[in-house]
Amino acid sequence: MSGPTPAPMHTPAASARTPAFYPGNSAPTPFTGGFGYSATPSTNDYVVDEDWMFESIVKGFLERIKVEIVGTRTDGYKDGQLERKQGCIRSAHKTQGGYAQEVVVEFDDGSPEETLPAKYVRPIEETKIHGEALALDGPNEVKGRAVSLRANAESAMVEVSPKGDSSVYEVPRAALLALKAA
Repeated sequence: MSGPTPAPMHTPAASARTPAFYPGNSAPTPFTGGFGYSATPSTNDYVVDEDWMFESIVKGFLERIKVEIVGTRTDGYKDGQLERKQGCIRSAHKTQGGYAQEVVVEFDDGSPEETLPAKYVRPIEETKIHGEALALDGPNEVKGRAVSLRANAESAMVEVSPKGDSSVYEVPRAALLALKAA
């Protein structure tokens, strides 16, 4: 008994085209040493939006995300006295009806916490090798998880591993929000 040949099946794993497919190009070389590597498409134009602290992906990490106050001097908010101060968010309140979103920030210098408009609160990017961060973007294996920065700390795209895992993934550096130690 004979029938038509079934259509080719696609595997769920990522595949790389061989150099023969595109003359002059080569496939990504995986790392050696017993851990996996993900060759996901690179996008280095990731931008953290002004309401980032209200995203569901941030919820479990909100109080650990390191932040810096930016734009208060330009706007004259509290005479710019909070400009460049760093700390962590204690709470964030999303309001409806066009009102300014508010955030309570606890500062690293021990000064009293402040309630201020969310537009002045910017997350700090993780730039230290082995630093812990929340990945806001990237492959599903790391997006929304705590990761450790592994390599390329100064590049637009960096290599990270999920906490407790040796697999390596590439994500936009701008999507890595520095986390305070737990």
